[in-house]
Amino acid sequence: MSPRRCGRRPLTSVAVLFALVLVPVAPVLVLGPPVAGAAMNVGRLAPISCAAVKGEPAVEAPSYAQTQGAGGQTSGWWCQLPHPTKMPSNLVASSRVVEPFSNTYASFATVYTLKGTAATAPAGAGPSIVVAPYADSAVAPGKDLSYGSQPKGKAVALGRGVTATLVKSKMGVTAYWRYPRSGVPRYLRGVASVMVTGTHVPLSMVIAVAQSVRPN
Repeated sequence: MSPRRCGRRPLTSVAVLFALVLVPVAPVLVLGPPVAGAAMNVGRLAPISCAAVKGEPAVEAPSYAQTQGAGGQTSGWWCQLPHPTKMPSNLVASSRVVEPFSNTYASFATVYTLKGTAATAPAGAGPSIVVAPYADSAVAPGKDLSYGSQPKGKAVALGRGVTATLVKSKMGVTAYWRYPRSGVPRYLRGVASVMVTGTHVPLSMVIAVAQSVRPN
């Protein structure tokens, strides 16, 4: 099943940063009102499981992934893609959004917000973390993955030989890294990169969540 655009919570910061990373031009972008501010209490880091989110897009693993071991169940692709295994204890998955791009790639973003926060709350209204793998959703991925331009920022080690780039903006802070090609399931060979964006969340938490990202 091809990914489709769906979701109830705006993903302005993620969409803008993906555009900056993946489009090799320099468009004039309007980021909207500043939302940066003091980090809020989001609790301690705690283990989480990947579970369904009400109203999430019903996407399944692309054909190439299923031939390499991914399950074919509807909505199962969310938890087979790289996802966080730890999250601040006060944040829960509130919505999921597929952001297609002009090629066969798409961002599969899961939004984590404070418990009890409505999924329709404005972006940046409170603490949030967005985890967004960027993957080829074609029937068969190309021989070479499309990464786009590497963003400029501060390098930070995530472990496992993976180094992320930290990019700060008015919308928050994002850890971006190219997904490794070795030591991961073969069905993830179409995953190009991952972004973890935090708003009103301590920088240390954003990095810790990024370090916890694993496939199913």
